[in-house]
Amino acid sequence: MKAILFTGYGKLEDKIILKDIPMPVATENEVLIQVFAASINPVDYKIVQGAMRLLHRFELPQTLGFDLSGVIISVGKKVTEYHVGDEVYGRVGDTHPGTFAEYIAVEPKYLAIKPHNLSHEEASCLPLVAQTTVQALTQVCDARASQKILIHAGSGGIGVFAIQYAKYLKMHVATTTSTANVEWVKALGADVVIDYKTQNYLELIKDYDMVYDTLGAQTKLDSMHVLKPGGKLVSIVGPPDRAFAVRMNVGWLLKMFLSLMNLKINRSAKKNKIEYYYWLMQSDGKLLAEITKMVESGAIKVVIDKTFALDQGLEALQYVKAGRTKGKVVVKIR
Repeated sequence: MKAILFTGYGKLEDKIILKDIPMPVATENEVLIQVFAASINPVDYKIVQGAMRLLHRFELPQTLGFDLSGVIISVGKKVTEYHVGDEVYGRVGDTHPGTFAEYIAVEPKYLAIKPHNLSHEEASCLPLVAQTTVQALTQVCDARASQKILIHAGSGGIGVFAIQYAKYLKMHVATTTSTANVEWVKALGADVVIDYKTQNYLELIKDYDMVYDTLGAQTKLDSMHVLKPGGKLVSIVGPPDRAFAVRMNVGWLLKMFLSLMNLKINRSAKKNKIEYYYWLMQSDGKLLAEITKMVESGAIKVVIDKTFALDQGLEALQYVKAGRTKGKVVVKIR
């Protein structure tokens, strides 16, 4: 079967290849999926750049990709919740990427039945962005109706879902985007849309309950100033914090290292009397099944920016890395 692999750490153009590799065989606790579509997330190119080396060591060459939608073609003897022919979607585990391939063996705990009102291309766009956002907003920050939230990068893959989900929760939503996307993002439901090319969000909004940071760096620090005392800033970008390291049960040395890397942000949060959280999603098929209900109700629309073929893997990753996508980017495999 054909698959997109990375051969080492470095520049995408030097490390990405399309190669024929052996077809996987499902164990007794797995299902074998014929992949129809897989969406690209920033983590896919960041892995090649070495961003995850502190947390995960991959045996190279390694097939890329975490999100998928496809059809089950065989089922391990201990699997009871799925059957051959089921259309499923999901986000595979952190240490076992491999969805940029024609077939993949997956544990059922990462999967859910595909929403009936979505194509495979559309369904593949949801698992990572949807689970990340639902967990960050509701499980971490306890988001509630009428609260005010700032969502950065409203036209990106995360932002498109996050705006719709926050409005589903009946929150007041502000977001940032470029001039060309202002009206388009308003149509997603945002109450306040800030053109970062001509406006400064720090001058326009204040006393917010929550910030959902998808950009990191200085934006993460600056965003504290739009929050009211006791407000919450949750970021999915940047170095993991000590709390994450504890959840991952890493060694004490790495915990200390991550504590030092987050010293500035933690001090700033304390000074501004706000709560700061770093969040890296945990794939959960049961949560994805709940998201399926929300999608099938019509509350969430999927936006695909561009679709690439499997043999265009390098171009697809470079396109996402450029950071100007309007929605999600999909690799169509079948």
